[in-house]
Amino acid sequence: MKRRSLLAALVPVAACSRRDEQGASYLAALIAAIHDSGRIVVTEHSFELDAYDMNQGKSLLPGTVVYRTVELSPAQKATLLQSIERLDSKTQDAVPACIFEPHHTIHFHTKGRLRSTMRICFACSQMQWDETSATPPWALYRVLHDAIKALGLEPERDWRALAREHLRKLSSRPPSMST
Repeated sequence: MKRRSLLAALVPVAACSRRDEQGASYLAALIAAIHDSGRIVVTEHSFELDAYDMNQGKSLLPGTVVYRTVELSPAQKATLLQSIERLDSKTQDAVPACIFEPHHTIHFHTKGRLRSTMRICFACSQMQWDETSATPPWALYRVLHDAIKALGLEPERDWRALAREHLRKLSSRPPSMST
């Protein structure tokens, strides 16, 4: 009986240790990406489900609508790097049950070329980053949320209302004249 209790006690510790290793790996990759990037560009944009026609089974948006784009200054890059270097590496231990709808993308450019892209959904605290398959730490969402706000962007907005407004503006434009 004692042996079974010891084994049961060790399983969560091992799982926790693996999660922390994943988080540390993710942070190391992110720190390297920020450090090595000559340009970091953050884009706030639509997602196809913001204006979706259920009957047609497709988005009403003609493509991704970019609401705002900000390139980080050297000072903003340094502030972001310092914030990330201080993060706890404990990773997510729960998975949200919502649909991943990213409205922010971070583009990391190194030597004049796109190095990687991180797509973030603040509504459900999920991100996809093509630089690593490691699980991100929980604390990263708060740092990115605050960084997005500091850039004058909004982590949470009424994305559907923005898409409707964009579609309204498109429909009120006069048709272009062809020559």
